[in-house]
Amino acid sequence: MRRVAIIGPKKIASIVAKFLEGQEVEIRVFSEEILFQGDAAGEIGGDVVIIVALWGEKGYEALLNLVGNRVNVISLFPYTVGREEIHRVALENNAIVILIPASFWGLAHLLIGAARAMLGRINELCLYGGNIAANFNPHLLMTAGWNTQEFIEIYRRPAKFILSGSIVLLDPLESYVGRINIKGVGELEYFPVDALTPVLDSFPNLRFARSYALNWPGHWEFMRGLKKRGLLPEAPGKGEANSYLKELLEKNGAKEEDIHILLLEAYRGRKGVKFLHVARAGETGRAFELVMGIFIASLAWKLLEGKISQKGVVLPHELGFREEISVPILENFALNGIPVKEEFITRKKEVM
Repeated sequence: MRRVAIIGPKKIASIVAKFLEGQEVEIRVFSEEILFQGDAAGEIGGDVVIIVALWGEKGYEALLNLVGNRVNVISLFPYTVGREEIHRVALENNAIVILIPASFWGLAHLLIGAARAMLGRINELCLYGGNIAANFNPHLLMTAGWNTQEFIEIYRRPAKFILSGSIVLLDPLESYVGRINIKGVGELEYFPVDALTPVLDSFPNLRFARSYALNWPGHWEFMRGLKKRGLLPEAPGKGEANSYLKELLEKNGAKEEDIHILLLEAYRGRKGVKFLHVARAGETGRAFELVMGIFIASLAWKLLEGKISQKGVVLPHELGFREEISVPILENFALNGIPVKEEFITRKKEVM
């Protein structure tokens, strides 16, 4: 019997385990502390190790240790750190490492890959995403996920856009804010955020690429106010300010019912495809936990089936290129009552 080890917060781990039930696998769940033990690889074991919580230098070293011991890993991972070294170690040790962008962008990146498979080529991308409070409250920040530090980084890290073929960096809280109506949710505001960095190298034909965070109207100004008061420092880890934001997230967001939203439009000239995904908190947990649980479990099953066999680091948009992987994953969301809706779209003229 194949073995799967799940490391991380109990709620997401239990959702992943639930969706792998009946697949003839032995599932074991561990807390994050096991990653930092001397013989973590030997203690954990398994054909696939799923890491739901990973952050900081120690987490990075723990991941390298697992991969160096020929362990296949699916991990949520902050995509600005050390991917090349993980890829090198994985190749040397004949291991597969699926790195999912931190927060909820993994599914969005899979959809970008699926869009390219459908259109053949993409020259424009526009992505909106948010994990917001179910009820109007612009002061809640983005609801806390498995790691509050990563959510703080959303407001600090420059957004990388492509405009007329050139890369442009935008400060999320100093550039601009707009409004958009999301079907089934209502009017939300959006502002630039760094959500496309891991996919840009795979799309050399892109002329325009933009990504935005969604939240309730008033949220952007609230966050700007925190920044002006010195509560959003330029560098991570600055004591009191970071502690304050973490406390704010954990107290005001951790138990809040949430809505998970993704809207993606991809174009090849005038022709394009649009994906919309809206998930709400339900009996199995918060929307964030449900979406991540289904997505991670689906990837694990494809890895166990042998459908994912490429050694080294594999990213979700690369898996989206392959219909035999992306289609069953999207079917899993539909079977669980939160389908990803897609439609082909046409605009009057191409943006130059």
